[in-house]
Amino acid sequence: MTFGGLVLGYKNYLRNGISFIKSHPNYIWCKLNHTFFNLEQDVYLCALYIPPHNSPYFDPELFVNTETDIALFHRKGFIMLAGDFNARRLVKLMILSPKKMVILYLVVTFLQQLIFL
Repeated sequence: MTFGGLVLGYKNYLRNGISFIKSHPNYIWCKLNHTFFNLEQDVYLCALYIPPHNSPYFDPELFVNTETDIALFHRKGFIMLAGDFNARRLVKLMILSPKKMVILYLVVTFLQQLIFL
């Protein structure tokens, strides 16, 4: 029996602005092109699933991998994490500057408007 999985849905007209960078059974990283979306910088979106701590699918290396990816991609643009964190808080997200955190909120708001048109 298999459970879980990830899916990243988007409207067809957005296809040319999205490129997939890296995937794993528990996450997908994609880049949202700043030119296509008329943004200041590219947005690196991670669709992430963190299994419950008591699950046989839980892997503590997932935190290390995610942190490493955030450290890499935040130098190139904005970071957005979305998915099922199973009630965990990402305390270390403050590696981003306060300006980038505010802009990240604006980007999330902008993308929500695009997706739910």
